[in-house]
Amino acid sequence: ICGAISDQYINVITVCQGASQNNIIIGVKNSDSDSAVRSLYKTFILQ
Repeated sequence: ICGAISDQYINVITVCQGASQNNIIIGVKNSDSDSAVRSLYKTFILQ
């Protein structure tokens, strides 16, 4: 996940994983949020 985001030169500010390990929260700047979502979508959905 962090690799997909950092490939777009977006800084990951925080990472939080829930106790059930079924969800992950990634914190990025507001100005980078659209690019981060696109990067994750491209990496994990369109593969």
